[in-house]
Amino acid sequence: MGALLARLSVLCVVILLLIALLRRWRLPYLVAPFKVFFVALYFVSVGLMIDLRYIADHWLSIAAITGTVLASNSLLSAVVFRGMGMSWRESWWAGALLSQTGELGLLACSLAAAWGMIDEGIYKLAVAVTSLALLVSTGWTSILRTILVRKNRGAAPGRKTRVLHQVEKR
Repeated sequence: MGALLARLSVLCVVILLLIALLRRWRLPYLVAPFKVFFVALYFVSVGLMIDLRYIADHWLSIAAITGTVLASNSLLSAVVFRGMGMSWRESWWAGALLSQTGELGLLACSLAAAWGMIDEGIYKLAVAVTSLALLVSTGWTSILRTILVRKNRGAAPGRKTRVLHQVEKR
């Protein structure tokens, strides 16, 4: 079953990349229905990978690991963006946007489990953490956006950063 889900995930990612390529050729009206279908199919395959009993038994460790992943990814990304010359506010915002582990993590875990490189417990933990990170990353970015916009309102009028100015418009 794991090998089938891994192949399905790989297929969905390849098709989504092809759709992105076709959109680049200015054919969005042709690929829009396919994109919706394959994005839905991808998330159905992710849902099939999740073991709800495992999550119920280990919910505290999964929540703690997910929070650690989001916070550490945000922090590391913010430090890298700051090193590239962005302001701290822009760096934190960019770090929040890049904080989730993402779909590639699910794909890598599925392939590693299918090839016997990791055991079933690690696979279930990785799938649970990655899925929860995908689920809560929108809330995480909203919280950081709220904090950054509040701090930015007290700044001098000429000191607004371009990223946060765009965030306030939303």
